[in-house]
Amino acid sequence: MRCWGQILVYRRLQSVLGAYESGWIQHARRSGDLRFHSARPMPDRKSTIHIGLHKTGSTTLQNALYRSRRELSAQGFFYPGDYLRPNFQHSILGVYLRESKIHLFKRAIEPILNDFVVMDDAQLILSGEEFSTVPRPGIHILRESLDRTRRQFQVIVYVRNLYRFAISQIAQHSKGGRFIAYPASVMRRLQDFDPTSMLEGWETAFGEEHVRVFCLETLPEGGIVTHFAGVSGFCVPPDPGATELNRSVDPIASTLLSHLAFEFGVPHRFFYKAYFRATKERRCILPRTEGHLVGLLEDWVGRRNLAHPKLAPHREVLMQQPTIEDNPARSDAEYLHMLSAVLARTAKDMKRARQNGSPSGKQ
Repeated sequence: MRCWGQILVYRRLQSVLGAYESGWIQHARRSGDLRFHSARPMPDRKSTIHIGLHKTGSTTLQNALYRSRRELSAQGFFYPGDYLRPNFQHSILGVYLRESKIHLFKRAIEPILNDFVVMDDAQLILSGEEFSTVPRPGIHILRESLDRTRRQFQVIVYVRNLYRFAISQIAQHSKGGRFIAYPASVMRRLQDFDPTSMLEGWETAFGEEHVRVFCLETLPEGGIVTHFAGVSGFCVPPDPGATELNRSVDPIASTLLSHLAFEFGVPHRFFYKAYFRATKERRCILPRTEGHLVGLLEDWVGRRNLAHPKLAPHREVLMQQPTIEDNPARSDAEYLHMLSAVLARTAKDMKRARQNGSPSGKQ
């Protein structure tokens, strides 16, 4: 009787485990996240956390990683997709840590870690530019959570020319419509941006030798996707869509868009489409205000703390004043004429979208 009882228990246990494994594999195949790692692993594979910075091509990289999850899995890498929102990256984890919402962070990362720890000989990749805004206590909480994986993580940081970084930030804030994004207002919001302190915080948690810094402007041919693949130890297939960069309009146009978004709920996609059509895919700056803008940014750039040794090789590129080549607007009148064409096209596209039933701002 005891023997038959043991057999029945064993078979019941096999049935439960088989059902669980079947459901897990079906979920994996639907999501494209989990695969059996039968491909030959590369010898220098590394688990990696990509932390930005903002406006350094992060979205391009994340979209490429998300679309290449099957290929990554075959090479022994796990890039979690469809676990969080937005589904192609992991910035929300950084937001939870920055805002001390630890219970939400643990609830969000637990399914990722649960699926990863059962994968033999795999490496984990996390990517989110909001990780760069996490204070030191939050970084240590992240490290403690990742200790469960028993993997050594490297932290990858991409920096870029601070003038172009600031101009991109102005454009980014103008899209949301949460406040009027005058250049001076955005610069005040960026006063706490301290690259040296940020790097020291990650080095304290993950080890100085495991934090690596690269400059976007000096990357080799192939851009951020190819470079990140090289330093992490995997290959990604060529993907023309993955190389498409986020573009920014000029600061004056950004301020105008900010007003339209804040007051009338104008979606930025209509404005951006009209802007780059009017400027023939080139960014434009009103000539008379270019000097004022550079002066405003120069004061902000000069106050950034770039004393960290890992920033030293890039300091000249980071602080170099950019020049706008082949500016489409050669005079104030030409710029204003271009801007009026942008507004007319934006209104026309929004009207057409409304007629088709698409949301396009307030009536």
